[in-house]
Amino acid sequence: MNTVMALPKLIKTSLLMLFVVLPLQASGGNIDAQLATIDSLITHYDAVSNRRVAFINSKVGKLASQQDMEHRFALMRQALTLYTTFNTDSALAYSDRLTALAQTSGKKELMVQAYIDRAGVLGGAGQLSESGKLLEKIHDMPMNRTLRRDYFGQLYFLYARYAAYNDNGGVNRDYYYEREFAYADSTLSLMASDDPYAPLYKGWKLMRQGQYAQGIRTGENYLAFRPEETIMRSEILYMMSVCSKMSHQEDHELDLLFQAAINDLRLANNNSEVMAILADRLCSRGYIAEAYKLINFGTRMAMQQKNRVRLVVMQNSIGTIQKAYSDKITSQSQHLKMLLGGIGLLVVALFLTLLYILRQQRKLKLSRRKLKHSNAQLATSNTNLNTANEQLATKVEELSRTHTALKEAKDKLELVNDQLNKANADLGEKNIVKEEYIGFVLALCSDYISRLDNYRKDINRKVKTHMYVELNDMTNSSVMMQSELKEFYQYFDTVFLHVYPGFVEDFNRLLRPEEQLHPKEGQLNTELRIFALMRQGITDSSKIADFFHCSLQTVYNNRLRTRQKAINRDTFDDEVRHLE
Repeated sequence: MNTVMALPKLIKTSLLMLFVVLPLQASGGNIDAQLATIDSLITHYDAVSNRRVAFINSKVGKLASQQDMEHRFALMRQALTLYTTFNTDSALAYSDRLTALAQTSGKKELMVQAYIDRAGVLGGAGQLSESGKLLEKIHDMPMNRTLRRDYFGQLYFLYARYAAYNDNGGVNRDYYYEREFAYADSTLSLMASDDPYAPLYKGWKLMRQGQYAQGIRTGENYLAFRPEETIMRSEILYMMSVCSKMSHQEDHELDLLFQAAINDLRLANNNSEVMAILADRLCSRGYIAEAYKLINFGTRMAMQQKNRVRLVVMQNSIGTIQKAYSDKITSQSQHLKMLLGGIGLLVVALFLTLLYILRQQRKLKLSRRKLKHSNAQLATSNTNLNTANEQLATKVEELSRTHTALKEAKDKLELVNDQLNKANADLGEKNIVKEEYIGFVLALCSDYISRLDNYRKDINRKVKTHMYVELNDMTNSSVMMQSELKEFYQYFDTVFLHVYPGFVEDFNRLLRPEEQLHPKEGQLNTELRIFALMRQGITDSSKIADFFHCSLQTVYNNRLRTRQKAINRDTFDDEVRHLE
């Protein structure tokens, strides 16, 4: 008996566990679209890198035919610049060739330019001490305005890299940032108004001064007149993203980081510094797998460029994202275990339900046997009564006295027979309803088991094939929950109206004529479903809310609103519970 009474609660617990472990999908259509673009670019990155190598080789190929010293020097600087953001080892090799060519020319200006360029390559390779010594070596050499600008620019980048190394609490962190900002201002002061790098330096200066909106506008003005895809474009977008972050425009910052990352991937810019930052922002928004993929690819780009500074700076982000990714995998495994546990409980609940149904069938069969026995006894009594009537016919003197009594007894017996026939008819109708209801329940349970098994197989297949993005998209979706809930409402409406076909009409008699409810044929609306459950004896609003997967406030509001439409508000709930 205790097992039978626990069935409804067990089924409810199993269903709740099953639906709780299904995660909801967060919104982010624009982010998904941009991630799709990045995925496509990563897939074809090797082809883009090969095209860039071919482009660099075409520049290098012109060196062999160039005899003029200064033109040869300019072409070699172009090759060095192209390799600086692509492969540091190749850049160092061309820096050696550039320095040798400058020494051969005997021109001091070319020597200074070669040393400045080499200092930049050494800094990118992580040899910060050697870069600093080289810049210190040419400190007192004569320089024109352009060379002085490039000199201060390399000092700015040198101290920026020192600051990056010490950004997580280094002893000289503040000193390095102070020197970085000072050299940035000195570089900007030597730039002409039409210098291509002027907007970038100006934007960073506005950012340091707290004028974030002006910094963003400076970048927008640059991009409006220079739509071409260049490394400078990526640097401008990154500057604008920092201004957006400082002004608490997180969505704008993320969009700018996406644009910068996409631009770097299209250019095969291995010097990209936005990959780690973009991965960190995506991780904080719950895009763990995507962040993990980006940080790994960013590390690949830095290793391909052989940029030691970038690799060191990325270590903190790599550790954080890898931990988040590991935690996500663990969480998904736990969710899967909970899902399997819910399925197990549901199977147990279904088994117990079948036992309960079989027990009820045995009771019904026993009741039918007793009823058949009672009918046989009643038939025997009727036979005996007829015999007594025949005997009474011979007693003419007593006929007048017993006739009235016999008529009364006959009337009572007929009344009993009518009541018994009516009870038999009602019982037969209820048996039919129960059989149909059992059919509905069995079909629903079987359907849910099939769907859950298919869902389990799909999840298992995706886990085995490491399709974590598709698995995340699939488990983030709430479409399945909404579809199943809609189908549950349809089942509920169909079964209830089949058992109580006159419920809507009887319910409307309790309402004022102008407030009566008229749902679609064969359906109930939210108000009618709530009171249909009350007709079944469930009057607790919290239980009704759990049953229909809606908020408790929704149940309260509908009950109150409907009660106000009633002819008699005080007795309305009781009248609903006693509807036929």
